[in-house]
Amino acid sequence: LDRLDDMVSVIRDLVVSRSMFEQRLKEFDRQVNELHNAARRLQSTNSRFEVDLGASMLEADRAPGKGFGRPAYPTDGRSVADADHFDPLEFDRYTEFHEAVLELSEASGDTFAINSALETVKDDLQSLFDKQKRLIDGIQEKIMRIRLVAFGTLKTRLERAVRVTCDDESKKADVYLENGELEVDTQILDFLIEPLMHLLKNAVVHGIEYPETRRLIGKPEVGRIDVRLDNEETHIVLRVSDDGGGIVTAALKEKAIGNGLITVEQGDRMSEQEILDLIFVPGLTTAERLNLNAGRGVGMNIVKKTIESRNGTIAIDSSPHRGTTFTVRMPLQLGLTKALLIGTATDTYAIPIKMVKQIVEVDQTYIQAHGSDHKVAIGDAIYELRFIDEFLGFADEPDLGTGPITVVLIETADGIKALSVQKVLKSEEIVIKPLAKPLSELRGVLGAAVVGSGELAPILDVPYFFARGRREKPVTALQDSRSETLTIMAVDDSPSVRHLTSKVIMNAGWNAMVAKDGIDALESLNNSAKLPDVILTDIEMPRMGGYEFVAELKKDERLRPIPVIVITSRGGDKHREKAFENGVTDYLVKPYSDAELIEKIQTLTMLV
Repeated sequence: LDRLDDMVSVIRDLVVSRSMFEQRLKEFDRQVNELHNAARRLQSTNSRFEVDLGASMLEADRAPGKGFGRPAYPTDGRSVADADHFDPLEFDRYTEFHEAVLELSEASGDTFAINSALETVKDDLQSLFDKQKRLIDGIQEKIMRIRLVAFGTLKTRLERAVRVTCDDESKKADVYLENGELEVDTQILDFLIEPLMHLLKNAVVHGIEYPETRRLIGKPEVGRIDVRLDNEETHIVLRVSDDGGGIVTAALKEKAIGNGLITVEQGDRMSEQEILDLIFVPGLTTAERLNLNAGRGVGMNIVKKTIESRNGTIAIDSSPHRGTTFTVRMPLQLGLTKALLIGTATDTYAIPIKMVKQIVEVDQTYIQAHGSDHKVAIGDAIYELRFIDEFLGFADEPDLGTGPITVVLIETADGIKALSVQKVLKSEEIVIKPLAKPLSELRGVLGAAVVGSGELAPILDVPYFFARGRREKPVTALQDSRSETLTIMAVDDSPSVRHLTSKVIMNAGWNAMVAKDGIDALESLNNSAKLPDVILTDIEMPRMGGYEFVAELKKDERLRPIPVIVITSRGGDKHREKAFENGVTDYLVKPYSDAELIEKIQTLTMLV
């Protein structure tokens, strides 16, 4: 795969070079046309001079001594005929002006000949360019197909994961794959496996009811989990749906308030969707009991952070007693694509043309406004309408003006949407380059490309814009209380371990607190105005061990929200289960790498 990536990179460079050559070829064509027009003007001017010269010579013949200019030969003022004793009627009178007109006529003919030769060169270059384009496109298509694998190849693995989780939970469920024949880049599919596995386990543990419960409420004893994959041209869209009990938002909000993740006032202001989004906040779980499959309150947070690390998004939709659906959108590595270039007053942006269905001019009488929401009627259909200025953050409300608006119909996994743009420039083949940090954190931007004019054009993720809607991200009391510089507490009875762990924490740019056992840690916490963002603790310590320490933390409303990572050499299931039963957030077995510890801390504090 690394070699394939190298080949794809070379092809992308070829495409960039080809795009630049195409622009120069267009400029060459324009200059050839200008030369042709100049040659025609030169020919027209020469023709007028020839007519004027002929008329002047006739007039000079009628009036000797008043000819048009002086003769070219001889230079003493006598005509050629006089000099050689010939009759003047036997010779034309050639003046210097006459000779200049003749030279102009020859230059005009030469210009037309050069223009004709350049036209031939241009046609040859265009033919070679078209051939090169076909070859590069063919090579790229063949290389990209080598990387593709059918989504259905995961079927056996997914079925096994659901079966094992059902056995652990004493439940029954079947998993069904849709669009199994859809081929996906193997790197994207490999990346999606871990989040997908967790979503399946989540569906069994939190969604599917017990067989006897399903029987009582009139559902089949065997639950159903549907996994569907769609290609949105610029994104892969993964949906995991179950027919379980769904999420009761009132109960979820009550748990969040009880765990200190939000205040009562914040909960009262939250919409149903914002409450559902709390499922991604660390420290909140809907599980009734703690085990290896559930109860830690970090699973969905880790899934979200994993997906967002690749600029993906995850959304949740749930109905009580009907089930829950998680929708994951992952950007494809487009590389080479054709894009529609759109412009604002100052900038150029690109939309992958694969998702563009139609471009239309719409009179404003066809626009319906409902508060801040807009719809537009085009043909026999009505589409949700959004505005490019709103997308880019230039304006909260659109300025429609008075005339018709330009609308681009965009195909998304949720149907066709309408985007109003200021102006459509042209379509052009581009190479999408990923954005580097910190720009890579931007949502709604797939990357950037240098277009033929030399401008840098961001590639807009329009489906994300529509999927995001107008929802605001919920802000929890826990998040509000955190500063940019984290404070990490390390609890261990070994002085050397405390020293080494503190060094790792400080090297990461964070503040370190240390304690030699559980009692020492509790005393330090009770006397501290600022609590640590994460606590790292050993299990086996004098006076108060890790299990007892965590249990005491969970009894204190002030200390309960702090995530706790157990660091121990005890890697057995028995020790893990006991830790999670006591309320531990994560579990790390020695030996471990510094990078692994830092990554876990970043995940729990949502700084990735």
